[in-house]
Amino acid sequence: VQGTAAWGGSWASAVPSTDLDTWLANQTTSGSGGGFSAYQATPPWQHGFLPAGIAGRGVPDLAFLASPDYPGFVAWLGVQASRAGGTSLAAPLFAGWLADITVAVGHCLGNINPILYQLAHDDPWLFSQAQYGSNGAFNVTSGKSGTWNAVTGLGSLDMGALYQTLSGTPQILPGLYVLPAGGSLG
Repeated sequence: VQGTAAWGGSWASAVPSTDLDTWLANQTTSGSGGGFSAYQATPPWQHGFLPAGIAGRGVPDLAFLASPDYPGFVAWLGVQASRAGGTSLAAPLFAGWLADITVAVGHCLGNINPILYQLAHDDPWLFSQAQYGSNGAFNVTSGKSGTWNAVTGLGSLDMGALYQTLSGTPQILPGLYVLPAGGSLG
C-alpha cells in the first residue's frame, strides 16, 4: 500500500513522565516490535531474505494493517459500533483467515512460514511492504514487495490472493470472485 507506515519507536514519548511511564517508554524505544533472535538460529526459509551476517531468526514474519483509524475495523456490541484495531485484532484475524483458507483448500497447510517466504520469492506481488517507519531500533528498508525488514517482516499479505494461489481457483467464496485484470463475469 503506497504510503503505508510502520509505527513504534518514539510513540511513548507523549506519555506523562512518571517513573513507570519512563520505564515503559524506554522499553518501547529500545527495539520492540522486530529484530533478530539471539537464541534461535535463522530458519532455512529466511535465507536470502535477512541481511548478510545475521545469524538469528528475524521477526516479524508479517505485519497487517492494525490502525484503528485506517483502515480500521468496525466492531458491533449490540447496537453500538466502535472502531477496533491493533495487533490484538490483526493477529487473530490472520489466524482466522488462515483457518478459512485451510478448510477451503482441503488440506492442512502446516507451518505456513516456509510457504510465505517461498511465495515472497516467487510471487512478491502478494505482499505489500510499508514505505517508511521505524520501531525505534530498525527502519523499514526498501519498501519493495517481496523483501523483508526487521520492522514489518514481509509486509502485509493479500489473503484473497493467497487463497487463489494455494487453491488454484479464482473463486474465493460462493458468489465472490477475483477476476483477472479487465475480466468480467459477463
